[in-house]
Amino acid sequence: MSGSSPKGNGGSYDYYHCSDQYCAIRPRFIRKDVLEDAFMEELQKILPGEEFMQMYTESVLEEWKDRGMLFESHANVHAKKIAELEEQKKKASRMREDGEYTPEEFKERKTEIENAIVAEKISLSESRIEQFDVEGALAYAKHFINDLARQWFDCPIQLQIRFQKLVFPQGITYNRESKFLNHELGCIFRLNQEYQLKKGEIKTLVDPNGFEPLTSSVQMRRSTN
Repeated sequence: MSGSSPKGNGGSYDYYHCSDQYCAIRPRFIRKDVLEDAFMEELQKILPGEEFMQMYTESVLEEWKDRGMLFESHANVHAKKIAELEEQKKKASRMREDGEYTPEEFKERKTEIENAIVAEKISLSESRIEQFDVEGALAYAKHFINDLARQWFDCPIQLQIRFQKLVFPQGITYNRESKFLNHELGCIFRLNQEYQLKKGEIKTLVDPNGFEPLTSSVQMRRSTN
């Protein structure tokens, strides 16, 4: 859709227009406030619930804990290598003092070691960068997602399209009868949708009569009735 603000009756009126000339719905425009209100309602519908966000947060933290151990391991390897190179540098200096190195040989060896130290320090820095505050990032993401409609509404117009593609990567279709339909969701919203569907499946599989524990003599599920 594209937008326009035609003037008439002493005022300016904001509309969205369908750019598809073969669109069967007439008229091919809708008031800006009507469409945007409907869009904000749609955003509210896809918000993840507290239960999903808690599970998602725990899963990310667990994954990050494992990765953090890997990053820490890499950092320790680089730190150890830097310490070894510093010792080699000191050794080269002693060898120069003892006359085992000519000035040219010492300069070449020193440059070689210093270049290796710089490379290891860069790798160490990259390992440390990976260890950012994931808990803080998750808290911010949770706050952002919980207020999704307001976040979109407050976005500068230049960022709203980019924002929408994060939520609806393939765009979103609207008509007056069904409102929004046939839209693919962004990753976290899709995961939430799948989680809710699985919860629904689980509920439908529960025997309304209840369960009793298995026993050694009756290895089957028994109704409490």
